[in-house]
Order: sequence, then C-alpha cells, then structure tokens
Amino acid sequence: MGLIARHLEILTARGLDPETLARYGVGSSPRVDGEDWIRIPYFEGEQVVNWKHRTISGEKRFHQEAGAKKCFWNINVLLDASLADQPLLITEGELDALTAIQCGFARTMSVPDGAPATAVGEDDSGRKYSYVQDAKAALSQVREIILCTDSDGPGVNLLNDLAIRLGKVRCKWVKYPKGCKDLNDALRAFGPRGVTETIARAQFMRVDGVYRMSELPPAPNYPALRMGLEQLDGRLEDRLVGR
Repeated sequence: MGLIARHLEILTARGLDPETLARYGVGSSPRVDGEDWIRIPYFEGEQVVNWKHRTISGEKRFHQEAGAKKCFWNINVLLDASLADQPLLITEGELDALTAIQCGFARTMSVPDGAPATAVGEDDSGRKYSYVQDAKAALSQVREIILCTDSDGPGVNLLNDLAIRLGKVRCKWVKYPKGCKDLNDALRAFGPRGVTETIARAQFMRVDGVYRMSELPPAPNYPALRMGLEQLDGRLEDRLVGR
C-alpha cells in the first residue's frame, strides 16, 4: 500500500521527497483509528522482517509487528561494497534516516525502537541493544560512524549507549543548528545545506586518555645531551634551536 494523498502531503511538508519515500517502501498504514498512521518496512536482503507503524500528526505513537525481528532499519547498506569508504550514519528514527539519504548520505541506518528515557550504560541485561550485537560482524568493518541522535535527553542517552557498544574511538556526534533537534528539523529549517553542514561539523566522541595536540600543555624544553662526537653534537644543537 502506498501513501494516501493526505499522508504524502504531511511528509512532503517535512521536506521528504516522494520518490525517496516510495523507493524505501513507506506507505500508509491500514490502521483505521482516526489518526494518521504510516508504516515503514524493515528489510534484510530482499525479505521484509518487520514493519514499523507510526503516527505523523498529533500525538507521536509507534508500534512494531508482534514477534518480528528487531534490527537496524536499512541494514542492507552494511553489505554494500560501493559505500564502504563512506562514514556510516545512525539516526534515532527512520524519517531522519530518509532525510540523510535524500541529502546524499546513502550509508545511513536507523535504530529500530527510538531512544531510552534512561541510559542503559554498560549493562544490557534487558537486551535493549540486541540489534547492535546481532550486526556486530558487519559493523566491525566500518571505520567511522556518525551518530545523529536527537538533541533531547533520551537522544543523548541513545548517543552514549551506542558509542559504548560501537566503540567511542570511531564514533562522532552532531550539533544541530539553533532551534533544531534532529536532521529533519535541519532540513525543514535550512534545506539540504542544513543537513550536509550539520554532518560535516560532526566531532569525535571524547575518549579518556586521548587528546588533540592543541589540548596538551606545553612540553618542557629539555637541554640536548652531548654525545661526545664534536661534529654531530654541533649539528644536533643547531637543529634544536632552529639554526
């Protein structure tokens, strides 16, 4: 089922391109409770393994198919060798991922179930992030990951939880333009340029014990020790003082 006219109008008002929505199978949900529901398919290879249903007006509500597999949305990009030299973007929701894709960032995935109200941290006994572990082998080949989570409290929780599981040394975070909390906000406010510049400004996560040279204090100026070889000692001293 494709998008009915009303739902297409709502989504295009958010800056989303009808062709991109159709290519990724976004359609109107068959729910008939009087609210505007769409559904988004989750593929693994050619097979649909889950459907995400969500509202696009009024109160934000979500649900997935009972008993369906939990995995990243658009996980197939991890197996696309033509994108292997690009950073991987991970968003908090599918509409933000679609925003990034239509702005030229094809190697983009979304988490399947949003951000947690409370950070999980190192503990994952509840299997909140089982989908990360399930994709561990494919994710191990990715050199740079840009985490495009929302800038609110739950989004920050998701950012830090993902960085722990993916490895902070290869993860970056983004700072959105003023008045924006996610990539779709940046698209609506500033167009594709707002998205591309936001991603271009991504910064690496801080890692304990790892610093930029500019963050280090000045090094002490140790005197050169003579080696007892007159000609060599003279050359080394000249080099040290810039002569």
